[in-house]
Parts: sequence; structure tokens; C-alpha cells
Amino acid sequence: MADDVLLVCSELLANVLRHVESPWCVLRVEVGEVVRLTVHDASRILPSVQVGEELAESGRGLLMIGALSSGWGCEPTLTGKSVWAEFSRLPTRPTMHVEGPVRSSA
Repeated sequence: MADDVLLVCSELLANVLRHVESPWCVLRVEVGEVVRLTVHDASRILPSVQVGEELAESGRGLLMIGALSSGWGCEPTLTGKSVWAEFSRLPTRPTMHVEGPVRSSA
């Protein structure tokens, strides 16, 4: 699981550095069997899953985050947004949450 958390953290930070010119913060919280990684930034633009061309060099990051985590999502905040991913030490079905109810991707 540690490799997945590190790779997802790297991808979330790469997105901030590529798309947002603002301060950012990473928060990692463990509660029981769940690790939640959250990246906060000052942009109010919420990310969306892109379906890129087959040979495109970018555009698959959120798909990768969804594949490696047990769930992910984004939420507007008073100062921008938070994008989070959760990792369970127990096998779970992947889910995605974007400003609303959890949607199963399975």
C-alpha cells in the first residue's frame, strides 16, 4: 500500500504544480484501516476525469488514482479545493466522490 500512496501523492502534487499556481498543502490521516491523503490548493476549479487519446502523454492521472486507491474525490473549500484519495488495508470496491454521493466505479 505504501507504494500506491506515494504514487498517488506524486500525481496529486504534479497536478497542482502543472495546473495551479498557488500554495498547496498535503495532509495524511490514518483512522483504523483507512489512510486518507488530501491535497489542498487555492484553485476553485475541480478536476475531472479526462478520456485522452491513446498516444497522449497526459490525461490519465485521475484514472490511475482511481485504480490505485479505494476511493477518491474533490470538494470545494473556503480557500480553494481539496482533492483526496483513500487507501484501505482491507480489500474494497473503488469509489469516487465529487461534490455529492459516492458513485461506484465497479
